[in-house]
Amino acid sequence: MRDLKGKVIILTGASSGIGRATALALARHGAVLHLVARREALLEQVCADARARGGSATPHVFDVRDPDAFARMVEQITAQHSRVDVLINNAGVGAMKSFLETTDDDWKWTVDTNLHSVINSIRAVLPGMLERGEGTIVNVASLAGLMANTLAAYSASKAAVIGLSESLVLEYGDRGIDIVVVCPGIIDTDIANAGILAGRAAESVGQNLQKVLSTHGARPEAVARDIVAAIRRPRFLILSPAHATVLRTLHSMFPGLTRSLVRRLS
Repeated sequence: MRDLKGKVIILTGASSGIGRATALALARHGAVLHLVARREALLEQVCADARARGGSATPHVFDVRDPDAFARMVEQITAQHSRVDVLINNAGVGAMKSFLETTDDDWKWTVDTNLHSVINSIRAVLPGMLERGEGTIVNVASLAGLMANTLAAYSASKAAVIGLSESLVLEYGDRGIDIVVVCPGIIDTDIANAGILAGRAAESVGQNLQKVLSTHGARPEAVARDIVAAIRRPRFLILSPAHATVLRTLHSMFPGLTRSLVRRLS
C-alpha cells in the first residue's frame, strides 16, 4: 500500500498523543480518516487540523469498549465508501496503581479498553477485508508488552495484544491481510494523566509517571512516522522509536539491568 491517498482508515484514540500525531501524518498523504475518541472537543480539533493538511476527517465520538457502537460505525463507513482499507487500534489506558491496589474494576477497565476493544474492532472490519482479499490492521501495543513495567494491568493487556496480533498473522497472513503490531517505548503523551484513578496512591503514581514521560519521552510524531511507514510497507513488529529497540535488546541480554532501570524510573 505505497499510496495512501484516498485510503479509508479508522483510527482509535485519535484525540491526543500518538493518535493525534498519526491522524495528522496520514492526512498529509490524503487519506480518508474516520477518527474515534471520547473527548469530543479535542477530536473535532484534530479533524479540523487533519483537513487543513489535505485529508478528509470524520469524527466518531464513543467509547471503544462499546462493540455495538464500533459495529455501527463500520456499517456506516462501508455503506459510504464500500470498504475499510486500514484499521489502527491505538486507544489505550493505564491504571496508575500497584498490583495489590489494582481492583477488579481497574483490571476490567484496562483490559476492556486495551484488549477487548481491539478484538471487537477487528471483528467488525475483518470480514469485509477478507471478502476483498486485502486490508491492513495495525495494533498499537507497547514496549511494556515485551518488557513489563510496574503497572501490571497495563503490561498484561499490552502483552495480550501482541499475542493476539501474532495469532492473526498465522490465521490470515496468507489471505491478503497485513497485521502490524507497534510497540512504542517511552513517549511524551498524557496517558498517565488520563489514566489516573481515584485515590492518593493512584494520583502519586500517575504524577511520577507523567514526569518520566515528559522528561525522557520521545515525541509522538516519531511513532506516527513509523506507523505510516508500516502501513505503506507492512512488517509484523515495529519497535518505535529507536530507543525501544535498544531497550529491548538490552533486556534480552541483561534482564536484571533493565528491570533495575524500570524500577528506578517507576
